[in-house]
Amino acid sequence: MNEQEKFEKLKTSGENFVVLEGAKKILISAPHSVEQIRNGKIKYAEPETALIALHLNELGYPCFIKTKNENDDANFDSKSKYRDSLINYCLKNDIKFVLDLHQLSDKREMDFCLGTGGKTHKNLLENLKIIDIFKFYFEKENYVFKINDPFDADAPNTVSTNCAKNQIPSVLLEMNCRVVSKFCGGQNLQDVMKIIENILIEIEKEIYQMKLLLVTNVSLDSEKFNLQNQLLFDTAKKLNINLQIAKNTELLNFVGQENCFPKCDAVLFYDKDVFLARAFEKQGYKVFNCSDSIFACDNKAKTYEILNENNIKIPKTFLLPLMFNYKKEYVKNFVSDVIKNLKLPLVAKKFYGSEGKQVFLINSEDEMFELIEKEQGRELLFQKYYSECHGKDVRINVVGKEVVASMKRESKNGDFRSNLSNGGVAYNYQPTIKEIDLAKKVSKILGCDFCGVDILQTNEGPVVCEVNSNAHLKNIFDTTNVNVAEFILKYIKQKINKS
Repeated sequence: MNEQEKFEKLKTSGENFVVLEGAKKILISAPHSVEQIRNGKIKYAEPETALIALHLNELGYPCFIKTKNENDDANFDSKSKYRDSLINYCLKNDIKFVLDLHQLSDKREMDFCLGTGGKTHKNLLENLKIIDIFKFYFEKENYVFKINDPFDADAPNTVSTNCAKNQIPSVLLEMNCRVVSKFCGGQNLQDVMKIIENILIEIEKEIYQMKLLLVTNVSLDSEKFNLQNQLLFDTAKKLNINLQIAKNTELLNFVGQENCFPKCDAVLFYDKDVFLARAFEKQGYKVFNCSDSIFACDNKAKTYEILNENNIKIPKTFLLPLMFNYKKEYVKNFVSDVIKNLKLPLVAKKFYGSEGKQVFLINSEDEMFELIEKEQGRELLFQKYYSECHGKDVRINVVGKEVVASMKRESKNGDFRSNLSNGGVAYNYQPTIKEIDLAKKVSKILGCDFCGVDILQTNEGPVVCEVNSNAHLKNIFDTTNVNVAEFILKYIKQKINKS
C-alpha cells in the first residue's frame, strides 16, 4: 500500500485526526491535509503534507495527520483538539522537535518557505543551526528558499508557536504546490521526501541530547579525580550530551528488586563496583564498560587467566593458594617453588588495586613471607620481574577498535613502578605496530569498550602488564594533548544512536 492509499484509508476512520506512533524524537504535523474552515471560508486541502508525513512515519517519525474537516483549522483556531493533543503527545513522549508541514499556492515565487516565528526565530528556541540545515539542503538542489516569507508562523494559534510555548522547538515548512502536487504539475514529491529525510537526520544530530549517567566511586574525591570529572563534563557539553554524575553510594542496589536508578540513555561506569554495574544491566541499561569487562580487568588474576587462554604474552605468574586460616607452614613449599621458578627479585600483586599501590617488589624470601602473612594468605599473585623494565612501561588507550593515545611512563625516584601517582613522569609516545595490535587485541578479548593497556617493553618483546577498564583521562590528556574522554563519549553516543 503506497502513501496515497494509506491516506485514503485513514480518512475513512471518521476521526478528526490520527496519531501514528514512532520511536524517533521528531514529530511530523500535517494539520491541513484535508479541507479546513477559516473565518467561514473553505481552505483547500494540502494532501501532499499527509503523504510526506506517512513516508516519514515509515522511517520511525511519529505523525499527527488531519483526516476529517469538522469546520475547524488546527493552525488558526483559538481552541484546537488537534493542537492540544499534539502538545500533550510531545510532552509525554519527550519529543525534541516538531516539523509542521504546509503547502504554498503555485502562484508564489518561492519553492519553499521556512517559518521560524519571526525575525527573532523564537519558535526555534535558540536552535538556529536548524535554519542553516534547511537552507543548505534545499538550495543544494537549486530550489528558491525563503525564511519567514511569506509566512513566519508567528501567529498565536499556530502549531509551531504553541510548541515553542511548551519549550518544544518547531518550524513551519511551506512547500509550493507546483513542486510537490501533481495537480499543479509538480513532479518532485519523491525528491522532496528525500531532502526532508536528510534534513531530519541532521536535525536529530543537532537537537538530540543524550542523557548519560557517570557513575564514580565515593572514595575517589581527590583533586585528580575531580579534574577528570570536570574534563568529562566539559567534553560532554561540547558534544551536546547531558552528563549527570552519581556516586556509587547514592545508588541503592537492592538485590532481587527493581532499583530506582536515574533515567538515562546509557551509563558511563567509571567505577569498579561490579555488582552495581550488573544491577544496571539487569534493568536494561546500556553500561560502558560492561560489568564482565570491569571484572575481567579489575581482578588481576582473572585478567592474566583470560589473556593467557588467548595466547597473549604475560609475565610468568603464580597465584597464592586459597587459605581460610593462614599458617606459615602452609606456604613454605609454595614460596620455595615460586622463588625457584621466578628468581629474586620478583613482583607481588594483590588481585585488586590501582595506581600501583598494591604492587610490591620482593627482594628476599623473608619479604615474601611477610607480605603473605600481612595479607593473611588472601588474593596474592607473584610474577617475573623484568629488570630492563624497572620503573618503565607504556600506556596505550584503546576506544572501540582503535588506539587513540599512548604515553611512555618512567619513574624518576628509583621506584620499580612507573605510575604517575608514585612520582613517575610521562611522555607522548608513538607505539610500534606490534604494540598497537597487541593493545587492540587485548581490549577485544576482555570485551572492553575502552581501556588502558599497560605494556612492558621487555627483551622478549612486548608483554602485557595490566589492563585498566577506567584508565585515568586527565593524565593522558596532559601528556599527549589527546582528549580520550571525547573519543569515549563519541563512541557511546554512536552506539546509542545506532540502537
